[in-house]
Amino acid sequence: MILYGKLRCVISRSLIFFIMIFVLAGCNTTNEKTVQSEYIDYDAPFIPPPQPDGFVRLILNEKLGSFSLSFVPNAYTSVYEPLFISRNPGSSYMTLSVNGKLHRLGRSRDFKARIERYEGAPALVFTSPYLTVTQVFSPVKTDNSQKANGIMITITITNTSAADALVGLRFLLDTELGEQNGMLPFITENHAVTTEMVVEGSSGERFWMSKGEIVSLMGSIANPVDSESVVPDYVHFANWKRLNDVPWKLNYEEGRSFSYLPYSTNDSALCYFYEPVVITVGSSSIYKIYLTTEDIAWYCPPKPEVTNVYIISESSLRGINITAIEQEAFQEAARNNENPSVITLKRMREILNLFVVGDIVLTEHDIAEIERIINKHSN
Repeated sequence: MILYGKLRCVISRSLIFFIMIFVLAGCNTTNEKTVQSEYIDYDAPFIPPPQPDGFVRLILNEKLGSFSLSFVPNAYTSVYEPLFISRNPGSSYMTLSVNGKLHRLGRSRDFKARIERYEGAPALVFTSPYLTVTQVFSPVKTDNSQKANGIMITITITNTSAADALVGLRFLLDTELGEQNGMLPFITENHAVTTEMVVEGSSGERFWMSKGEIVSLMGSIANPVDSESVVPDYVHFANWKRLNDVPWKLNYEEGRSFSYLPYSTNDSALCYFYEPVVITVGSSSIYKIYLTTEDIAWYCPPKPEVTNVYIISESSLRGINITAIEQEAFQEAARNNENPSVITLKRMREILNLFVVGDIVLTEHDIAEIERIINKHSN
């Protein structure tokens, strides 16, 4: 009898253990996200250093096709500071426009989500009969941090169908740090965003910030590392519910508050928009977004100087010698055995970028000359 009692005890404990594992593995509620997710503590130290630095924690949710990002101030604490809303992990998500049809990734029946690794980096992969979308999360260390303090999100959309497709992307991020008392909802390089605002990708703005009391979240508008990277067509700062309730674009109401009474009060969010472009069969579109803790200098490196630009002073007006720049481009191409049209178009683009950010002044004659040269070398 004693032996039976011991055996029954062992069986009972084993059964409880088995049931617990079964329930955790089989549960489909969002509360079990940590079981069905993968966490990555980038650079998390095993032994606390003498002067511990913070690190970030990334959680991928396979069921919802979403992720969350938190900051650990130092190695001595297990307290995580969410960098955006984490209590509802499905409130930040991507939406695709495919030939005019909209798909919210994580909810669309056409796209199945799974977690994979790409060259060691964790990734969410969404597959359908006609498109594959990969969202790869790579660790990033900005200049003011000793450890990885953010991520680069590389979104690749590949056309796996037998026909070209018109595909656009929107990425909604449910922020919260700037909602604290006395804080600004958002800051950009040139603006304090206190009400609804749209920032064009071509505006010259390079970052946005959701500034909190303990930690702040920064995000890229222009790529701080690769100037050739695709910028969003625009970033829309608005109330989260308003952005969430529309399937694609929200009508911009300049000056509107971040509240949507009576449903949500002081509820900030932002949305990246990449307008639809044609993706040919077998090809891909690639978009990159950085999310890190605060490091303004890293997002705003010195602007590159344009070589071989001749400045002509005319009283207070600065102009440029377009013809001389074209001639220099041809000489450079000849020296390096390169295509002169490619070099010339690159120089024209550099000039226009400087004009957009206000570093140089172009006359109407300059703009007409640039247009003529672009048309000449684009054919």
